Amino acid sequence: MSVSGRQFDDPALNTKLLTASKDVRQVGQETVGGVRTTHYEGTYSMTDALAKLSGDQRAQAQKSFGEAGFDKLNFDVWVDGRQLPRRVTVATPSGAKAAMKVTIDYTAFNVPVSVTVPPKSQVTDGADMLGGGGQNTPG
Repeated sequence: MSVSGRQFDDPALNTKLLTASKDVRQVGQETVGGVRTTHYEGTYSMTDALAKLSGDQRAQAQKSFGEAGFDKLNFDVWVDGRQLPRRVTVATPSGAKAAMKVTIDYTAFNVPVSVTVPPKSQVTDGADMLGGGGQNTPG
C-alpha cells in the first residue's frame, strides 16, 4: 500500500523506483521468511524515481507523492539468491512533512492468489490519512 494504495503493491514498479538510488549499499546477509537474502539500503529522490516511470505511472505517483509532500524516501530491500525481492521497506526520512513506513514481504512468485476485499469500514486511503483526499479507497 502507498499513499494512494497503488505505488508500493507492484514489485516491478518498486524495482523501478529503487533503481533511482544513487547511494544504495549492501548491509549484510539476513534470513527473511526462512530464505537467505542480501540486505541493501539507500535513498532515492522523488525527482529521480519519477523519471524512471512511464507517463501513466509517473502521473499517478506524482499526484500521490506530491500531495503527501515527499521529496526523498529511504528504503531497505532484501534480495534472495534468484535476485527476487523478499522484503521491501520504504519510509520517509526523519523531519519529513508526513511520516510513512511501508513494509512488503514477498512469500511466493508466479502462483495463483485469491484476495478477499475487506469491508469498507476496515479500509483507509493513505492519502486521506495524510490530508490528500485520495480517490482510490477500495470497497
